[in-house]
Amino acid sequence: MFPIERFNTTEKLSKAVASGSFIFVSGQVPDNAAASAYDQTLEAMHKVGKYLEVAGGNSSSMLLAVLFVKDLENLEEINRAWGDWLPAGVAPARACVQATPASSQFALQVFAVGQKAIMTGDAAASD
Repeated sequence: MFPIERFNTTEKLSKAVASGSFIFVSGQVPDNAAASAYDQTLEAMHKVGKYLEVAGGNSSSMLLAVLFVKDLENLEEINRAWGDWLPAGVAPARACVQATPASSQFALQVFAVGQKAIMTGDAAASD
């Protein structure tokens, strides 16, 4: 059994949990509900990236993202922000589900699973 690491934990949840090589990032929402769907998506994805990094991964190590989208009419903006945020060539498995986030003022909520970054070659040898 692998040890479990919890990050930014409250009574209700951890923002990220890592076990073995896997990182699970809880549903992230943007800070600014008044922003466009594009900007809300960027904010939420930056939070996902932040928690992947805190737990030992990065945006390129994301394996799965589930986007809970309040209004599918915003999907074009959401997809544009997703493409602008995600590094080229590392698209994870992804699902978009129409659902009202628990914090219903937001356009979306994002849950993600990532992998801890693994150093190879010269990077691993220099540590």
